[in-house]
Amino acid sequence: MHKEEITTQQRRDSTKESYKQEYSRGKDYGPLCEIKSHAHDIEKTVFDHASSLVGNTARLRCRIDGKSCGEMHSIKWYKADTRVYVYSASKDAAINRPEGDMMDRMSISHEPNATFAELVITNVKADDEGVYRCEITYLQVGEDCNTVQVTDFHTYSKSR
Repeated sequence: MHKEEITTQQRRDSTKESYKQEYSRGKDYGPLCEIKSHAHDIEKTVFDHASSLVGNTARLRCRIDGKSCGEMHSIKWYKADTRVYVYSASKDAAINRPEGDMMDRMSISHEPNATFAELVITNVKADDEGVYRCEITYLQVGEDCNTVQVTDFHTYSKSR
């Protein structure tokens, strides 16, 4: 195993453990967390890691399982407890709205019937580092669908 693979796995484990600890202490992770009301449900949450150099463009991926979970209604992205993006490709009420102080540097990349959507952050700043969460709402969610995904995002600067 390469050193970076070990480091990445350790980061994933650390993020997952931190999320579990905060969840067990009753940390509020937003309005859709009633779905995750039992402690064992945290195991269904997808944990990921991403990183970017300051000044570059970052893409944080949120997996969509239309085959098992049905049609996606919307995706909400959060940085810590603050909502930063709402997206829906719904035919009746499409929404594509960044929110907060990063709104001029964020967009969503998503194609119809794709298996993922990405939160795109341009001109990454050191302050963009943090734990991001995407919450997917499906029109008819199945019992085994992952509706919450957490990404531990790190930023790096080039040494001078």
